[in-house]
Amino acid sequence: MRSMTTKPPAVAASKAATKNTPTPVLLTTAQVSAMLGITVRTLANWRCAGTGPRAVVGRSTGGVRYHRADVETWIRNEWGVSTMA
Repeated sequence: MRSMTTKPPAVAASKAATKNTPTPVLLTTAQVSAMLGITVRTLANWRCAGTGPRAVVGRSTGGVRYHRADVETWIRNEWGVSTMA
């Protein structure tokens, strides 16, 4: 018989997988524009033109955020620059 304090294997495995999965880091428009050395307006123009890093727009708030990994990939692809320190 299993102890009442032991979690079922499926729950334990699910929680372990969640711990090992990195949480995506979302950046604001101001943070991304600072990373790129451009104005917020330029970043907004790039977003509207579809030429900048991929953006995520909130459904309820309409707020724009960027996944850090998407921004870093865009920098590597567009500028050929490594973002790793």
